[in-house]
Amino acid sequence: MRKRRFTTTPRAATDDFLPLRARVAAPTMVFRPEGRTGAGHCMQKSRVWVYVALLIAVSGVVIHIGAVFAGDAWFVFFNAPPSVVASARAGTWLAPLSASVIALLMALCAVYAASALGWVRRPPLQRIGLAGIAVVCLLRALILPVLAIGHPELRNMFEVISALVWGTAGIGFAVGFRLARAGHGNPAGRCAAGPITMSCVSSD
Repeated sequence: MRKRRFTTTPRAATDDFLPLRARVAAPTMVFRPEGRTGAGHCMQKSRVWVYVALLIAVSGVVIHIGAVFAGDAWFVFFNAPPSVVASARAGTWLAPLSASVIALLMALCAVYAASALGWVRRPPLQRIGLAGIAVVCLLRALILPVLAIGHPELRNMFEVISALVWGTAGIGFAVGFRLARAGHGNPAGRCAAGPITMSCVSSD
């Protein structure tokens, strides 16, 4: 019995017998995972700082709104100025008004942090706002050692922790500014920074 022999024909030879339309190569979707050291992964790691800044801003809103209802003990615990503490004890307008204004400003900071993450629509002057908030937070953190030289009452654990929190928030908003400038605060930017990119490659 004679054995059959199977041979493979090169693609170039078979293409000569195909219609022109069949010979046109269709683009192929290729998924290319990025390395863990790629720019996309670095951006994803940097977003953690913005998450922390957002959490700090939201916590500030809760603390200052809570102080309006908790009374003077809350203001004393969070080291409010003596005039504000006296206002809370006397029931005048200074304590609740100042707490409400600060809570509003912290909420605005939270909105800008969320916009850098792409969670909310881009607010007006997003990059300028993020940069300004970052500068204020970092200055608030760095000014403590300078002021503590001439004011011994500032050398306590509460002020040190506060400075660390302000500094962390400043770093987070600075990273948010970087993300906003790079375009990672919109849906397209989030896709570009993801671990997988998709491209069309022709088979020719």
